[in-house]
Amino acid sequence: MNIPNLSFLILFMVLPTLSFAQIPKGHFLDSDGEIKPFKQEEKEIYHYAVLSELPFENTCPKKNQIDCTEEKLSELINDGLKNKPKYKGRAYVYFTVNENAEIKDVNVTSYPKSNSINNLLEKVTKKLTMRHAQYNGRIVKTRLWTYLVFE
Repeated sequence: MNIPNLSFLILFMVLPTLSFAQIPKGHFLDSDGEIKPFKQEEKEIYHYAVLSELPFENTCPKKNQIDCTEEKLSELINDGLKNKPKYKGRAYVYFTVNENAEIKDVNVTSYPKSNSINNLLEKVTKKLTMRHAQYNGRIVKTRLWTYLVFE
């Protein structure tokens, strides 16, 4: 194999690794598929990773706050299900808690897709009781997300 072909082969193998869609530190992938910063100060929306007080009871240590918070949210939603669904798969739940502690902008995506599980999880999520989220002592809107696994 000659050098130009070898160079092309190496580039062909390395390029996907270099361009792999990494989410930058301090950002998250929202339900609309966009990568957004934890602090969207122009919209006054804060990701739960940077909040000084979460909008629900949470005993997660700061060191493990993101993973632990997602687990707690998943538990809250699971606890709201009256019966275990027959659905087998994963569902991702995104929602906003506004300054009045109201749940807004609920978006549920399931894999494999199921409108019935999406609608059920949306109803359960909207019934959750939230409190004010705080960022540095100020009441703010926050964007939360979690996933649920049904086996």
